Amino acid sequence: MTYLSWEEKRYILDCVGEAGLVLFEWMMSKAGIPEYEFTDDKSAAATGWSKRKCQETRLKLEKANLFSKESYVGSNNKKMNIYTIGQKIQDRLDKK
Repeated sequence: MTYLSWEEKRYILDCVGEAGLVLFEWMMSKAGIPEYEFTDDKSAAATGWSKRKCQETRLKLEKANLFSKESYVGSNNKKMNIYTIGQKIQDRLDKK
């Protein structure tokens, strides 16, 4: 499990609010699971929110550059996804 410092949490709260922080922390808890597929259905089941709320919150995270997904097809024609979680926070802390 990855833990966020108060400074990191405060930054996320300022960018996307409480719902964004909750969803972000849930995403971080799944980050170490190989080939985990982040979907709005899975986040809705985990948080108890509607799929629409999860989608809106995820889009806020994406807009704030706190979450991104890149898809591509590998040489074996298998669809692959690369997720980036929290890069903006790390970039900001590295500048200090």
